[in-house]
Amino acid sequence: MFRISEFIKPPEIEITVVTYRSIFQAEHAHEKFGDAYVSHSAEVVMDARDMERIGVKDGENVKLQGEHGSVVVRARRDDERHEGIAFMCNSIFANLLATPTQQHALPSLKRIRVRVSATKEKITDMRDIIRMKSSVTSS
Repeated sequence: MFRISEFIKPPEIEITVVTYRSIFQAEHAHEKFGDAYVSHSAEVVMDARDMERIGVKDGENVKLQGEHGSVVVRARRDDERHEGIAFMCNSIFANLLATPTQQHALPSLKRIRVRVSATKEKITDMRDIIRMKSSVTSS
């Protein structure tokens, strides 16, 4: 049996993701595959109104799609007003959205334009990201 919701595209808005360094993340950097590091790195902190616009609640998953890639992460609600702007730790998850780098250059991580929507997909697995990255660099 089909549900009509299976054929309706979820609401989507454009936001700017600003990345930052986190002390929590730095404390767990030695265990990049550990639950604490992944849990904190696979989050995007969003304005409460933006979350309402796409129909997502605190702790639910969202898909971020940018010009250079996409990733599924957990949305965290921030009641401080910053509509159209979201915050994400510098991490392998944010790197999927960043401008691809030339040899010896840093990716553009400060202001990344993305489309965001609610999703039932699982958070992107870090091991899958590493496999994707290594296949691109070995090509």
